[in-house]
Amino acid sequence: MSKYLDIRSAHVRATWVMQVTRNNPDRKARSQMSSTPDQATIELSENWVKALANIDLFLEICVEDCPVWHSADDKWVSVSEAVAAVYERAGDGAVPDFRPEGITFTEKGFFNEASVELEMGGQPVKLHLVQIVEARDGKAVSVREYIGPEMGIQP
Repeated sequence: MSKYLDIRSAHVRATWVMQVTRNNPDRKARSQMSSTPDQATIELSENWVKALANIDLFLEICVEDCPVWHSADDKWVSVSEAVAAVYERAGDGAVPDFRPEGITFTEKGFFNEASVELEMGGQPVKLHLVQIVEARDGKAVSVREYIGPEMGIQP
């Protein structure tokens, strides 16, 4: 089990988030405790991590009409189209080996952090992914995936 996903303590641990609201007259950031996830959302997050290694599992853990958005192409597609695109990009090679980095639960579901090392244009590239998953009744109902390359721009 990932050191970031400790199910035993998920119910007793809360994530503090900073939120600035427009109806906050002094416009100061204030902390707000996120909700504790229900068991179905915890199980979905566990299966989400498993699906990083078994891409077809996404078809089972998402509702059939789950919209998926990727920052790489700024398009909404169905979950089945997103899964097919992974295989298409892999071609005759193996599906990329995604490395789970951690799960953070939110009021509407969770976000998953992952990374993957690929070869693009003959050069090795490490990509970081943040997947924002909206969950309902133990299934993903909407997914937004932000993808960013590691660029080494720090001095």
